[in-house]
Amino acid sequence: MVDFPPGGVLFANNRKSNPKAPDINGKLEIDRATLEYLVECRDRGGKLEMALAGWRRQMKTGGEYFSLKAQPPRNLAESILHEKVKERKKPTDDMLNRLPESNMDDEIPF
Repeated sequence: MVDFPPGGVLFANNRKSNPKAPDINGKLEIDRATLEYLVECRDRGGKLEMALAGWRRQMKTGGEYFSLKAQPPRNLAESILHEKVKERKKPTDDMLNRLPESNMDDEIPF
């Protein structure tokens, strides 16, 4: 649907059957990184927030639609990423215990 997720499209709803029907509708695709960001926000108890941008586009048939791009808010996404990188740099005791034993005491064959 979209070339570069997360993103989507919105079209005019030409089949409105009642006054409460939406004026526009469409779809949004998200990628794995965006899903992980949203899960992280949920786990932290924060609100699930995305920044949206839209561009008016012309269809080949003459109608208009909006192309959408979604992304995590820059300041929040950067702080989460920074914390994740810091967490990954600290080896835990469990990680160190799983390292293979060193063979540095072996005789050198030359």
